[in-house]
Amino acid sequence: MDALYIVINYEISTLPAIADVKEEQTVFVPLTPNEKGIWEAEEASLSKPSGVFIRGNSKYVSGSEMTVEYGIEQFFFERNADLPTENITVEAKISSSGQARIVQLLHKGNPLKIEYKKPSLTS
Repeated sequence: MDALYIVINYEISTLPAIADVKEEQTVFVPLTPNEKGIWEAEEASLSKPSGVFIRGNSKYVSGSEMTVEYGIEQFFFERNADLPTENITVEAKISSSGQARIVQLLHKGNPLKIEYKKPSLTS
């Protein structure tokens, strides 16, 4: 079966630019949990911080902003999947080196259930 994917945009993907940052450079983004338990970005850095952080690459730098990719911007699924595209939250696991991977997607706070439609047969 063919695989399809959705592109996921994160709030932490657009950040204030770091002085002297260049495109395609490794950046480190410290994370702290908010009152809802959702981890939010602090100011990015070119050096590895202590505590919890996510490692990414600066993809685009313009003026006072930069776009960062973390390697978790796509979620793959099989063709004929029926899944919502709004009110999605990503649960990710981050290693001690800052590498992230998607654990699961949540829809309105509950694990996303992907249902598959039977493909229609045409003659």
